[in-house]
Amino acid sequence: MFQIPIAGQYHLTHKIIIDFGPQIGFIINKKIDITDEAFQEGEEVLYEGAELITDVEYDPFDFGLFIGLGYKLNDPIGLFTRYNLSFTERDNQIKSSIFDFGLRFNWQ
Repeated sequence: MFQIPIAGQYHLTHKIIIDFGPQIGFIINKKIDITDEAFQEGEEVLYEGAELITDVEYDPFDFGLFIGLGYKLNDPIGLFTRYNLSFTERDNQIKSSIFDFGLRFNWQ
């Protein structure tokens, strides 16, 4: 997924930063790997008698909000963690929720 955040920042201290704001995303590639082991519980096959659907239409657009915490290691480099919550429903029930860790580079 390609994500575009529109971030606001609040500096708690010179080194600790809180990020927040809206985010849009686009699913670039969707791959589903389905194995028999994913549908078995003990010796019972959970999808027996049901049709397994693998060709699913999906909306590639996503909209949500995020909040994150960052730490400046030195002037341009820092670490961050961010939680993203999507408002776009998939199949009338699934909303994505993503937890990110990363390296941040700021230029001015």
